[in-house]
Amino acid sequence: MSDAINDTLDALSKRIPDPVTRRQLAGILDMAMQSFANWDCQGRGIGGSVKIAGRVFYRRSDVLEWLRSKACEVSRTPKKPTLLRGGDSCEDSSQ
Repeated sequence: MSDAINDTLDALSKRIPDPVTRRQLAGILDMAMQSFANWDCQGRGIGGSVKIAGRVFYRRSDVLEWLRSKACEVSRTPKKPTLLRGGDSCEDSSQ
């Protein structure tokens, strides 16, 4: 994994509380909260979630592992890291 991706994930890890709610994570990653719910239902989301009183929580370590699995370089100059959505892979994003 490239230094740019590692640096991005390191910076994100400092912003993600442990545990983190789905709402908090959506805010940190600037994504729709419903995306996480959809991916969880499809089996493509962050593993190890726990639901308490109607709120879904993830462990920071599970979130970071999931983000690492979705990260790849964008083929532009200069190269910048990107996070893939749901079940996408690096090969899918190049098309």
